[in-house]
Amino acid sequence: KNSGIVIETAGPAIIKTSIQVNGRILPNEDLMTHVIPRYPGIVKQIRKRLGDAVAKDEVVAVVESNESLQPYGVKSSIAGTVLKKTITQGEFVKEGEAIYTVADLGTVWVDLNVHRKDFDKLKIGQAVTIFAGEGTANASGTVSYISPFGAEDTQTMLARVELPNPKGGWRPGLFVTGEIIVDEATVPLAVKASAVQTFRDWEVVFMQDGNVFEIAILEVGRRDAEWAEVVSGLSLGQKYVADNSFVIKADIGKSGATHDH
Repeated sequence: KNSGIVIETAGPAIIKTSIQVNGRILPNEDLMTHVIPRYPGIVKQIRKRLGDAVAKDEVVAVVESNESLQPYGVKSSIAGTVLKKTITQGEFVKEGEAIYTVADLGTVWVDLNVHRKDFDKLKIGQAVTIFAGEGTANASGTVSYISPFGAEDTQTMLARVELPNPKGGWRPGLFVTGEIIVDEATVPLAVKASAVQTFRDWEVVFMQDGNVFEIAILEVGRRDAEWAEVVSGLSLGQKYVADNSFVIKADIGKSGATHDH
């Protein structure tokens, strides 16, 4: 019976070395603005609240100028979302005082905290997968910035990924985890990691010979979540059971078996 067994051919593969990190979603500060009234005065109208959408050049508040006593509209220079509001009705606004912070959340930053032992492995452009969990789809990006400074409190270094956020699902303030690919090596011979089973004291795969499966004892080198490098025990082009090999292991355990040298 098939039992979902999948046969593959042993051959070259790319083994990836990765590090696991924790991080947090932040607004893209390059797409953020502080809304500052041109003249000091009294706040007459507040037109936007925290979290409201703002169009480019939209009036977000009305201030009565302290000099002319004329009301004027205070506009946002970008389209985005109100992240911070620091005014109340009737309040006096000083010269140069920001009354709103508006950010375009069409892209966000993911700031990842990398441990000291992994600092030297980091490079700009490395591939990163971001995991939010709780039903949110994973996202892929690359390291776009590495901080030249470490964080005193956590003794970590910051690596940043910029993510597209067209649907707004990546919300600033939320925690995430990340996997950074720090090395990729092409190996001449590998099998799927799911194929490798422990049998007695050996690491083995099951080879297909017609309708019969035989045990091949492996010496395994580097491995990742997908692939295991074969140092010895299997030859290029040989067929092996890639998925659901535990079914064969269970059958062999019941009946006893010999292995192939």
